[in-house]
Amino acid sequence: MLNFTSATGPLNGRRNNQGFEGVSLSPDGSRLFVLLQSAAVQDANVAANDQLAKHTRLLIYDVSSNPTPNDPIAEYALTLPTYTLNGGGGDDIFIIDGSSLALGTTIDGGTGSNSVNISANSGTITDTELLASLTNVQSIDFTATNVNASLSLSGSQISAISGSASNTLTLLTNAGDTLNITDPGTNYTQATVGNTTNYTIYDDASHTNVIAHLAWVA
Repeated sequence: MLNFTSATGPLNGRRNNQGFEGVSLSPDGSRLFVLLQSAAVQDANVAANDQLAKHTRLLIYDVSSNPTPNDPIAEYALTLPTYTLNGGGGDDIFIIDGSSLALGTTIDGGTGSNSVNISANSGTITDTELLASLTNVQSIDFTATNVNASLSLSGSQISAISGSASNTLTLLTNAGDTLNITDPGTNYTQATVGNTTNYTIYDDASHTNVIAHLAWVA
């Protein structure tokens, strides 16, 4: 049932590049306990590439007579831990890794001007993770080593992250990062000065009401 090969992305079992988080033997050496790093493929929404599933599996193998058994003798669902980080009334800086975002950690920057730095080796960060995790955050830094942003955002989603249509969400990026504004092209303006492209997004093609500001710093 579980596919742990690494030659191709698995259709069941562990998620790609997310294998065993912990392995331990029972005191008498007869049982091997294996904990997956994240939800198994078949336990998540594969079509949506669901990185936010909240349950993983604990597998138990009988190794009393065979050190490499093919199948576990038991499996248990385990709820993954999540954390909520709250900023205060001032300007806050949060440093978080991609795994914590994928597991559902949330950040509410509170008032002030608040920043989130994605730590090195976090891999690809998507809009799904940001929208599920961040509120009242005005700046996100993707420039650490081995961090890539792959974002498709609407004006309403941008303001949901920044906390207000009057706030600007600044994205600090480098080569390999991508952004797609999902609102119709007639609903926003963009202007590039130096390495910064500023977007103003409106609720209609007549530009009646501003719904978001975004600055893409490349």
